[in-house]
Amino acid sequence: MIFLIARPAQKAKQTALFFQQHNLNAQALGLIDIKLATTHAYLAQLNAANPSCIIVTSSYAAQWLLRATQSAETRLNFKQINFVCVGSASAALIANIADKSRLFTASPENSEGVLNASCLRMVNNANIVILKGKGGRNLIADSLYQKNANIVELHVYERIANMSAIHAFSFETSKIRCIIATSIEITELLLANLDRTYLQTCVWIVASERIKAYACAHGIEQILLSQGASNQALLNCANQLVNTRSCT
Repeated sequence: MIFLIARPAQKAKQTALFFQQHNLNAQALGLIDIKLATTHAYLAQLNAANPSCIIVTSSYAAQWLLRATQSAETRLNFKQINFVCVGSASAALIANIADKSRLFTASPENSEGVLNASCLRMVNNANIVILKGKGGRNLIADSLYQKNANIVELHVYERIANMSAIHAFSFETSKIRCIIATSIEITELLLANLDRTYLQTCVWIVASERIKAYACAHGIEQILLSQGASNQALLNCANQLVNTRSCT
């Protein structure tokens, strides 16, 4: 079985390599390119927010923040700020600037997991900054607003669909029987540009309940839910599928 890994370009390659290193055949399809915002564009807002907590929704948001810390305009003492990271990859990056005792990784590695972080249980009148991508979901902000937190959302990167990649991509449908999708945007691109009948015959591995619900609503029936979008979580789910198939 070959796994088709549909992710942002850099992560698709990394995940495919990770699968191959663990003896699973995988092919990368980088459907989205990431463009980081300029540091100056949001640094003043970050300083003005004076956050007690910064929520980092992806490794791209973490990359932007690390770049921002190199600017002389940075006014924050990051060692005194709590950080909640959606995934282990973003947490590993933020560990370069954060106090280890103030660094939290969401469990599970999604928006719902962020809201479970102990430092976000009592946030009345707390200043919280959310670093996210343009067009990202609003669950975290909406939930914290309801707890009377002061929220500033900074859209520090943008996802850009790589249509040339999907149009140039060729594969044998008889060999690729499992598709891995880590966002609704990617799922939407696949459904819009590949043969729908073929996609409905594949097993899908998705990284959240939200993606699963979207795929189900568009006719995908065979769906496995990964515990987040980390390489290890996706590999664990893929191995479960392989083991199940080998027993039937």
